Formats: sequence, C-alpha cells, structure tokens
Amino acid sequence: MNYGDEKKKEHLAIVKSAIVRYPNITGSQIIELLEKKNPPLKLGWNYVFSLMKKIHRERAQRYNRTTKLRVIAEFDDFIHDLEPLLRNISNNSKNDMAKIFALKQLVENKKSLIDKMMDLGVLDRQLGVVDVNVFDVAKLSQIAREEIKKAHNEQQPATITIIENKPTDNSAVNG
Repeated sequence: MNYGDEKKKEHLAIVKSAIVRYPNITGSQIIELLEKKNPPLKLGWNYVFSLMKKIHRERAQRYNRTTKLRVIAEFDDFIHDLEPLLRNISNNSKNDMAKIFALKQLVENKKSLIDKMMDLGVLDRQLGVVDVNVFDVAKLSQIAREEIKKAHNEQQPATITIIENKPTDNSAVNG
C-alpha cells in the first residue's frame, strides 16, 4: 500500500518511538506492537523494515557527522594550542632556521586543517570554475606577443591587460 508523505512521517515517528523505548526490538516485534495499539495499525513487513532501515541509516549519518566534527575540533584545538608557541619562536628566536621552521609549520598546520576538513566533507574542494565566455585565443596570443616585443624594446616588464571579454560569435556558446 502506498502512503502519502504525512502518513509516512507519522509511521516513521511511531516506529522510531518503539525503537527508542525498546532498543533491541525486532521488526516482527514492532509489527506485533503496532497491531496491539489502539486503534490497531496494520503495516506490511517490508514497509516496517524499510522504516527501520531508514531510522538506522539516519542515526548512522548523524553519528558519522558528529564523529567527523569531533575529530576536526580536536585537531583544530591542537593546532591552536601550538600556534602561540610557534609564533613566539618565529618572533623571538635568534636562530634564523628556527624562525623559518616555525613559520613553515604554522602554514603547514593551517593547510593540514583545511585538507582534513575537505577530506571529511566539511568544506567543498572547488578546484576551479568553468567560465562559459568564448576567448579568441589567436587574438590574445597576438596581444601577448606584441606586449612582450614592446617591453623587450623598451626594457620594461611586459604587462598584458584585457579590459573586456565579449564573445564575438555566440554560436560556440549556444551550441
């Protein structure tokens, strides 16, 4: 039998309540409990087991998320605990190698924290965004060559500035 969204939520709440009250309850025991209820609620085996599976999956996801956040928080606390010590070394040490190591370690710690957050799915790794603008590569290449020649002739560093990027042919964008 197909139930509407409201009925499914109601059934899910009833099954979740039974699981909370009796943690080791089985699917068949839940069906018996529902049939003894006033008014009796007759649900099929497959439906009850799918509700139980959904509840257990939700619990696992919640536990997994909590565990991830706890691990990240512990690592973040550790890094923040080390930060004053490393800053003190970088600011006050007479040894240049110690200063360099301390600064390098500060950067590495932050990078490591961000990597862990990305690995655990707390942050999204966005390697780049594709722009749909059409570039005239030949024209850009020509501008670059001209700027390099001009800079070489004037003995100044080359600067390439693209003020506006408007596609000349929209057929590449529209398909």
